[in-house]
Amino acid sequence: MFAKVIAFTALFAGASAFTTAPTFGVVSRSATAVAASFEYGEYDNKLWDNEAKKVIYGKWDPASPRSGNNFNLFETFDGNSPYASGKFTGESFYKEPTRRNINFAQMMEERKEAEAREASPKPGDAPGCAGCRN
Repeated sequence: MFAKVIAFTALFAGASAFTTAPTFGVVSRSATAVAASFEYGEYDNKLWDNEAKKVIYGKWDPASPRSGNNFNLFETFDGNSPYASGKFTGESFYKEPTRRNINFAQMMEERKEAEAREASPKPGDAPGCAGCRN
């Protein structure tokens, strides 16, 4: 009988390891405050193609602080480009963008545009500016 009581107690003690800790009426608002303050970009859950990127780049202001609607989507961080809300792979709130199929000819056109953009960057576009991550 004693062995059954011990086994029964061990069963419930082990199950309590998978429950959340009691909060005793204290509710943490920090996680919800961060989530509520994050601003998703204009193309969140929409097609994230080169035309959308040119629209966002046109609206980007290097002198304004970086946000979900103000970021340089052509900058890279650890080899990754940001998605439609300015977040990089692995960051909080990152979501995989909706992409279209692309062929080699389109890639070469986009490459020409990228080279022209690099040759004449926006005024104020420099590493460390307010609108950049780097």
